[in-house]
Amino acid sequence: MKKRIFYFIIAAALIAGSLGFYPASTGLANGIPTTRGSRVLAAWDGISVGGYTSRPSVAQGESIGFYISTDLPTYNLKIYREGGTRTLMTTIPNLTGVKYECLGGYAIGCGWPVAVNFQVPASWPSGFYTVEIPTTAKGNQFAIFWVREDSPGSASTVLYLASVNGYQATSNFGGKSFFDLSSDSNLRASVLSFDRPYGSNGRGNWPLEQDLVVWAEAKGYTLEYATTYDMEYTTGLLDPYQVVVLGGYGDYWSWSMRQQVKAFLGRGGRLINLSGKTMWFQTRYENNGRTVISYQNAASDPISTTQSITSRASDFPILDTEAAITGLSFRSGGLTGASFITSTLSYENGYGGYWVQNSSHWVFEGTDLTNGSVLGRGTDLETSVLGRETDGTTFNCDVDGRTILGAIGNNGTPENFRVLGIAPASQGANSDMGFAAFGIYTLPGGGAVFSSGSVGWSSAIHDPKVAQITANVLNRFIANDIPAEPANPADSEYLFVDRFNCKNLDHEGAAVTDTGPAWFQGVPSHNYSGWVGDLSLIRYNDICGVRGGSGLEFTAIQSTTIELHSQLNPNWQGVNKVYTSMWVNFAGLALPDGGQFTLLKSFAYNGISDTAVMTLRVRMRAGQLSVRVSDNATNISGAWIDVPKDRPFLLETGWDQANNLISLWVDSKRLDLTVPLTTLPAVNRVDFGVKNLPIGTTGSICVDEMGIAEQRIGFGFDANTPIYLPVISR
Repeated sequence: MKKRIFYFIIAAALIAGSLGFYPASTGLANGIPTTRGSRVLAAWDGISVGGYTSRPSVAQGESIGFYISTDLPTYNLKIYREGGTRTLMTTIPNLTGVKYECLGGYAIGCGWPVAVNFQVPASWPSGFYTVEIPTTAKGNQFAIFWVREDSPGSASTVLYLASVNGYQATSNFGGKSFFDLSSDSNLRASVLSFDRPYGSNGRGNWPLEQDLVVWAEAKGYTLEYATTYDMEYTTGLLDPYQVVVLGGYGDYWSWSMRQQVKAFLGRGGRLINLSGKTMWFQTRYENNGRTVISYQNAASDPISTTQSITSRASDFPILDTEAAITGLSFRSGGLTGASFITSTLSYENGYGGYWVQNSSHWVFEGTDLTNGSVLGRGTDLETSVLGRETDGTTFNCDVDGRTILGAIGNNGTPENFRVLGIAPASQGANSDMGFAAFGIYTLPGGGAVFSSGSVGWSSAIHDPKVAQITANVLNRFIANDIPAEPANPADSEYLFVDRFNCKNLDHEGAAVTDTGPAWFQGVPSHNYSGWVGDLSLIRYNDICGVRGGSGLEFTAIQSTTIELHSQLNPNWQGVNKVYTSMWVNFAGLALPDGGQFTLLKSFAYNGISDTAVMTLRVRMRAGQLSVRVSDNATNISGAWIDVPKDRPFLLETGWDQANNLISLWVDSKRLDLTVPLTTLPAVNRVDFGVKNLPIGTTGSICVDEMGIAEQRIGFGFDANTPIYLPVISR
């Protein structure tokens, strides 16, 4: 049976929070080598030399302090501007060297005395600056800072924001970082001080951003520079600009930073997001901005207010998903190409580049790319557009199982987000957890967002096609010549299914068969959104579905539970009306007499505990299968309704809070159950699957055209603006 197919990805960050990523190759800036650091997956070496600054950035004409520890008796400091050319700006000679220990460690900071207070000349252009510090023990080290325009917007209406919180997160100077594997005792910190050097010889994550900046300036683009940190401490930082560019490792954002970007987009600003894992964690600053806090877990943070707590931005109690801003989320993406972590996902299986989608889009002008082409694959991890953290989205496919129709809105991605490329992503041993994606969407007021979905976009800028796409986006965004993105083809706002028949999205578009286990995207649920159970027990079956079509066959084994936990709305917003529908075929099921199991359950979940508000049960008695719905809060249950055992039948439920009504349909025959639903919280999660199959159960259960929506079309439910469509049959 051929129908439109929908696709749903849930990818959780179970492992990535314990890892730090540093580049490991060498670049050139105008012929001057800029040696990159190596991956740091071990504890700090304990050698206390290097430097840091009194603040991440200064405006032209302002002063900045340099705090230096070196084992040389005397030394000179050299200050360079890094960009299209690497320029020596000045030398500060004949300083007396002193080597200090980092007595306060990673959390309090090193507490070194200031070596130099330096006034930045008013003539120095905005940009990224390195302070070269000679040492014997570790060679040249660096302190870094950014120079902002003293008259913002006077040189350019394009602002490049460096992801400086990521620089702090990956530095383990003093013993710990925000990552387990680069921290003492393999236990990450929750508090880090700016009063200590960054990693990568003091340059932090600049190597993840430098190729893009070098390329842009060499191509003649004039940029002004600041850091994400500056949004917190510089009032109206974004106001003078029309375009904002993000790069690098963009994981850590405060509540205020995200709201400022939303306001910028709302007034017609354009965001070019070339970072990865963007806005995943909410952070906060303390100690007058010299300390950054990231517990990464609401339960561990002593502060619990929504705007200050440090957890994933999309989780309770923050509920401010990054996908609503960037269009993408790490939850739907994952890691790519880090073979020391994701050994099950090889380079050849896709991490090197994106598979192009919607190749007729203006973003691809001048590239000759077609659908299925591979974009940005380099010669190794460090030169590929993919290779570290990636963000993705949930999306649907057409009947060919390969053509991307568009993003699905229940994770927060705007419904007109145009998917332009995808690639498989992984976390640990779960190699099929998600898809990296890049794409674009527009806002009604003229705003627009292009998101690369990858930390590695800058590393691949040497690729002519990646460079052409980047130039296309920059040119259109600067000129404000961006066609409005139309809404994606109609689909359900709330979907309940995984990849299913998007299974032809394999390596470079080659066809695959539907034998073997169904190819699900999901992980054992840690946030009540994902699959739970042994997914190898679910397989495609070409004939068990409705009208002889294919369906999903659940192997029925006693005590087995296989469920999909699905939020209904971005940020776990509740709804007061929920409709579910599926075709069910019990012909292959052998359920013992008197045996029962749960097939579907609706919940109100508050991030800590859940309240079941409706349950659909299946029972075998005297050779007859029957189903019924129950209201869990009042323990009111409907009558058992007999169902066919020898053919597929349509099974539907409705939960209507406003009318105090629970409904059950079997082949469109309706039974209503009146219960006091208005006293219950609104539903925001629905679980589908087989739960606690009784002892003696064997065989299988087949489901087809499974979907979830806010209302049923007709049959007594409000039929205005219907949004339900079938979702899993071919």
